[in-house]
Amino acid sequence: MAPLRIVDALPDNDEAQRALFAKLPKDVQAIIGKGLANRTVPLSEDDSLAVLTACIGIGVGRAEEKALGKTAVMVVGNTGAGKSTFVNYIMGCELETVNLRVKGKLTPVCMVSETSDVKEVMSIGHRKTSHSFVPELEEAKDMNAVVVDCPGFLDNRGAEISIANAANIKAVMARADGVTLVAVLNYHSLEADRGRGVRELLDTLLSLFGSVDRAIIRAKSILLVVSHVPLTTDYGRMDLDTVKNKFDSDGLSPKMTNLLEALLENVCIFHPENKGGESWLKAGPLAERIKNSPPISDPAEVFKIVLSTGDEDKLRKLVEALFRRVQTALEADNYKASAKALSDMKRLEIVDHVAVTRLLESAKKRVSQEFVNRILEAQSCVVLDNVQKAAELVAEFREILEPFKAEAAASDMLDLVGLVSRADFLDAAIASRKEELVRREQQSKESKEFATTLEGMKRDLAVAEAHRLESLEREKDLKSELAQLKSKAAVETESIQAEDKARLEALEEKLNSASKASDEEKKELVAAKAELEAKLERQLRERQEMEAKQAEFLSRLLKEQETSREETEKTERTMREAIAKEKSKKEAAEAKAAEAARLAEEVKAQAERDRLAAEEAKKVEEARRQAEAQRAEEEKAKREAEEARKAEETASLKKRSGKQKRKRRSEKPKK
Repeated sequence: MAPLRIVDALPDNDEAQRALFAKLPKDVQAIIGKGLANRTVPLSEDDSLAVLTACIGIGVGRAEEKALGKTAVMVVGNTGAGKSTFVNYIMGCELETVNLRVKGKLTPVCMVSETSDVKEVMSIGHRKTSHSFVPELEEAKDMNAVVVDCPGFLDNRGAEISIANAANIKAVMARADGVTLVAVLNYHSLEADRGRGVRELLDTLLSLFGSVDRAIIRAKSILLVVSHVPLTTDYGRMDLDTVKNKFDSDGLSPKMTNLLEALLENVCIFHPENKGGESWLKAGPLAERIKNSPPISDPAEVFKIVLSTGDEDKLRKLVEALFRRVQTALEADNYKASAKALSDMKRLEIVDHVAVTRLLESAKKRVSQEFVNRILEAQSCVVLDNVQKAAELVAEFREILEPFKAEAAASDMLDLVGLVSRADFLDAAIASRKEELVRREQQSKESKEFATTLEGMKRDLAVAEAHRLESLEREKDLKSELAQLKSKAAVETESIQAEDKARLEALEEKLNSASKASDEEKKELVAAKAELEAKLERQLRERQEMEAKQAEFLSRLLKEQETSREETEKTERTMREAIAKEKSKKEAAEAKAAEAARLAEEVKAQAERDRLAAEEAKKVEEARRQAEAQRAEEEKAKREAEEARKAEETASLKKRSGKQKRKRRSEKPKK
């Protein structure tokens, strides 16, 4: 079997879609080519996600490039309504009808003429299915706007391309300053199944606006264009009033009827070859009418995504698959895969669907909780002084963040700046803790040294005190000895002086009594007296000198003792001051250590509070998930009930329409 090619799926000469297709990755091109060529074969989950995310990426880029800050003319309608023909017509292309072989049969179709001055703006398809996988945008300078040929709604291109196109239409609306809506409706759908086209049109608008009231309020910004209008009827030439009469409000609710009446105030018809009558608008007036229509100023808030029930189910399954990938990758520590899956989920957020929003928020919280758990684990290690393990955890945490930084979509939804700041804070805390541990070790060493020094100083002080006491005793003894010496010297001097005085008096008495003695004897007595006086004087002087020397020696000893005592007292004072200073330092260190311990306890308590808060948040998240799951089930049941009601209403309308047809057929013969 020959390989499928994209040319088998895209119509001839569709250069715009081919150019967009070429921008996609090669593997996605193959998937889309296969999917468009054979829509009966469903894509795998991986292929679906690849197509969806790639097409959205291309569409968002084009919306950013061409629609940002401009008014967008959104041309909507079901496949086959004639949107591309209408866009080429108002852009100034010359159109003609030619016979084209479609599925083996020659069929008259409308195409841009080869002689047209303005070449084909948007490719006109002639199949029952849409071929575009990204909305086409073209600037219309005459209307000061960008015209968007939206892919047909409610066709069978495949859920992936339908969802991508819906998201890309939303991307254009989100970036445009204003939107004018042009709804193109095939005239023949007004007659099919008794007004099937009207119901489909109103359902499309209801899906786009979200409610009938929102659509009615903005009805003046909606231009209703009826295409494929025949030139004549059984009663003559076709005109605008005749077309308006084809809009049947039977079976519509009062609000839907009001919306239809509001739309009919702004309805027009055209013929691509300008063959219509006076009530038919030509390209120039039609473009002017679009230009003068008041644009919707808040399109991003007003418009909703249009998805069929099958597309919604597919979208929900794909988002759930991405959510599971996020969880599975986190559990396997495959953060690159987790970041990729989260980023893909973020890109789908533009679809603005409750399932996407809910699961994206859950995925965001799941990833954020993983980060918080890592932070708490590192923080606990810091508190427990396991700084090496804490540093390893922070380094690992930074590595985990890198894949999420690399994925722009994931990075936008996570507070990576805040997480990096927390990592920086932890690094600072680890560094501070390391310094504190070193400081504590140093303090412990210094404390031991201090204790040893203090004991030595105390011993030295005891020795100094003993020496001081000994000095005092020695000083006391020296003073007593000096006093005794002085007393003894005085007594001895007095005794000697008494003896010498007695001897001298004896000599004087002899001398006085020697009057009868010879001169020779007198001379001897005088000489003896002089000698005794000299001896007495010499002895007195020697004794005085000896006493002076003894006194000087004792005084010197006493002075030296006093000096030694003063030095000892000074040393003692210095040692007491040093001991007091060391005690003060020790008390300050102990106070600082106590404060550090208190702060550590506070950090530990805070970490415990954070852990409990994280556990509580986890419980709340689990409860929220269960509530959301229950709400999703209720929404599904409600949706199924609504679909059943619509199916019942459709069956009722068909039944009533059949009765009316049979009644008209039965009344014709009577006329």
